[in-house]
Amino acid sequence: MQWLKHPSVNERGQSLVLVALMMAGLVAFVGLALDGGQVYEMRRKMQNAADAGTFAGARALALYKTDPTNNAGDGRNVYTRIQQYAQGDSTYGNGAGTFDSVYLNGSGTEETMTPGVPPPDDARCVKVTTHKTFNTLIISFLGFDTLSVAATATACTGAVTGAVGVRPIGVYKPVFDGLVPGNTIVLAAGNQAGASGSACDAPPGTLWLGSNSGSFAWYDLDNGNNAASDTYSWVQAGYMNWVRVNGNIYSDTGWRATTQAAWDTLVTNGGLIYLPIYDYVTDRGGGNLSYHIVDFAAFQLNYVNMNGNANQKCIKMTYVKRIKLGEIDINRDCGLGELSCGVKLTN
Repeated sequence: MQWLKHPSVNERGQSLVLVALMMAGLVAFVGLALDGGQVYEMRRKMQNAADAGTFAGARALALYKTDPTNNAGDGRNVYTRIQQYAQGDSTYGNGAGTFDSVYLNGSGTEETMTPGVPPPDDARCVKVTTHKTFNTLIISFLGFDTLSVAATATACTGAVTGAVGVRPIGVYKPVFDGLVPGNTIVLAAGNQAGASGSACDAPPGTLWLGSNSGSFAWYDLDNGNNAASDTYSWVQAGYMNWVRVNGNIYSDTGWRATTQAAWDTLVTNGGLIYLPIYDYVTDRGGGNLSYHIVDFAAFQLNYVNMNGNANQKCIKMTYVKRIKLGEIDINRDCGLGELSCGVKLTN
């Protein structure tokens, strides 16, 4: 009979060593999994912080470029806006430990950003790098007590070169250039803004469009065979294709009284609309016109009437602001005396 041999003391010691090595490997594997996940999570948070900070800073830069006099605070507070969104408070902050920020000019050269100081005249972009150092969960026993991550984002200002959702009427640029937010204008079908005491009465400086023979200078936004149903749809929901700066839009005549219900709905629902701004009109012959588009603006509808005689038909609205949505060309400058400013993340 063969008896089982009891392990020697030395063999038991070898087993303990093997178990210890296996445990060390297991702990290292778990540590890499947990702390690796923490690195991924922190890296994602820092990218969010960099994106939010750079976008907020670029927006402040765009506001400053739009009007350096009235928006001087935005220019001085670019750094503050970045800090608020990248590190920030409990409402907006994304928890970056520290951050670095610079301006970029049109050629991509970095320029110093100083808190409380307006940006250089040639500043076009904002670049932000966020940093975060955090304690490890497991791998400190390997000598890694802390780990650090960083993320970078760049956002640039540029000219708004196109917009979606505009309505099929427009405003003449020389008149638009004289407007400040809060001004009321009336687009009128006749050569006066309405009978005395009517809702179409226009304040001094009101813009009138059309003539006694009557049209609102409607826009044929797709430059096609526009029907009354197309105009109704564009009034109701806006034109859902691009209208671009330096493009031309054909005119469309007629009263389009059938659009009244769409206008009424807009007024009831708040009435904020986006309109193209044109600088000149070309005669295409046969009473047809072409409007040259140079910008876009937001207006608040106050009153619309498509019924009655020519002097009763009008669209009364309040100027809100130049709009900053749509296609952005970061290689074209924007701001006071230029096209509307937009902001876009570039990386």
